[in-house]
Amino acid sequence: MAAPTQAEVLGGGGTQDGTTITIQKADLEPYGLVSATTNSPEAIASALVFLWLESLTREKQAEAPLDRRIRFEEWTSGSYKIAGNQYYERAYLVYLRKPVASFDLSPSDFDS
Repeated sequence: MAAPTQAEVLGGGGTQDGTTITIQKADLEPYGLVSATTNSPEAIASALVFLWLESLTREKQAEAPLDRRIRFEEWTSGSYKIAGNQYYERAYLVYLRKPVASFDLSPSDFDS
């Protein structure tokens, strides 16, 4: 297995060029997004996280450890109250791996 494909990161219809990234909302519907002209940025971001939880996994990284340097994992969940309202929260971990030249991370570390 090689590096993650554009479809694994942006969805099957995702594209990019020198200045833009395009993500098709229809590609995020399997991850819970109900496509609408009024989708909030958080709804889109959460659908991307659910995509990445499926496509950028520990198992896939283990198959190509040098090529797959980002993975997402579910971590913990719980519920709590804010101002008398009950909320549910789920936490996820994002792992970013790079060869040690420095301990700073930037997007360019993953641009190979």
